[in-house]
Amino acid sequence: MSPTDLLQPATSSNSIRVVDPEFQSPLTHGWAITYQRQIWGRTMLEIGYVGRRAQHLFGAYNVDQADYTTNGFLDAFVAAKSGGESALLDRLLARPERAGRPLRKVAVSARLVGGGSWRRTATLREASADRSRLRAALGTKLAEIPAPVVELRLEAVELADRVGDQLALVEPRGLGGHGSDELDQRLREGLRQVRASTGTGSICAVVEMAPWSRIPETRALVVPRDD
Repeated sequence: MSPTDLLQPATSSNSIRVVDPEFQSPLTHGWAITYQRQIWGRTMLEIGYVGRRAQHLFGAYNVDQADYTTNGFLDAFVAAKSGGESALLDRLLARPERAGRPLRKVAVSARLVGGGSWRRTATLREASADRSRLRAALGTKLAEIPAPVVELRLEAVELADRVGDQLALVEPRGLGGHGSDELDQRLREGLRQVRASTGTGSICAVVEMAPWSRIPETRALVVPRDD
């Protein structure tokens, strides 16, 4: 069926809408069956089944919908999802507003086929403008898209002043190290900064209660630690 085969209803509207000339009214059938039987005393057994069937339900489609399978969009999407070259990422990094600053947080959003939208954000551990790192971070998000898309957007949510380095709070074993007093001081300072940014109750400790228990939930408790 093509749009020229459809009829224009005799109504006034700001948009053009057409109706299938073979339109049929929707039908819904429902049925239920229940069996009850007293077994003994005040005990009763009840078994039921409920069914429903619908026919000729309403439906619609967009005659101007872009054919993403032949216009090159699908190929570009698959390339970006697998970590290949992405023209969308190149356009974002070329924006003059970025002024050479690295990206700290990016968002990818999509308009889905048939309506609906989807959006995910990715926060980089270290701010970066490296294309390979950005493609790796966004590739995992693109794999979560639930349906085919007709439009894909990339947004720079947060920019950093410079490329940051994630410093180790505690040095790995075997690489030298600091004294226990200095290590304890660094840990306490790290906890203080976390508590200052997230509020009280954000730092918790695991307290062992009943390690012999066969129930995992009773072996230990997580309690707030504000000292």
